Amino acid sequence: GLRRVPFNIQMAATTTGSSMGWVGEAAPKPVSQMAFATVTLRWAKAAGIVIITDELARFSNPSAEAVVRNDMIEAMTAFLDRQFIDPAVAAVANVSPASITNGSTNIQASGTNQAAFQADIKRLFQTFLNANLSTSSGVWIGTQQQALAFSLMLNALGQPFYSQMTGEGGVLAGYPYIASENV
Repeated sequence: GLRRVPFNIQMAATTTGSSMGWVGEAAPKPVSQMAFATVTLRWAKAAGIVIITDELARFSNPSAEAVVRNDMIEAMTAFLDRQFIDPAVAAVANVSPASITNGSTNIQASGTNQAAFQADIKRLFQTFLNANLSTSSGVWIGTQQQALAFSLMLNALGQPFYSQMTGEGGVLAGYPYIASENV
């Protein structure tokens, strides 16, 4: 459900979709209006440097270079995951992109039980549907702790509410759930 686009070009992005309706014989056709914004996907890079001494590089066992490399990979993964999802991350021109949630409207949880969660899901999706936007490419992103909590939710008969969920993710309410401790 994603569109491939090259870097550094301006393109139109739909912010509100069109609407259609039935029309009787010889009746006027309904008119709707779409709304667009201009989006430019810039390239950006993230980097870090770790300094080790020549002695550590030569004489360490296991190899200090491998330990440092693995740590840098983990640190970069955590950094990029947080930058990708944190609503507070705004774009900095010619340096870094905004997160995918920057500028989005926060929907506060209405409670802590399954019924409240179902009501919150409905409110969330209604936001998209009211704007005639598709929810077909939706994905949940949350922590492993949250994924585990969903997998352990049971109904009155002791059956799981979300049978396709595990502590590692799965499918929640019909949409893929990506579990990450970096969100």
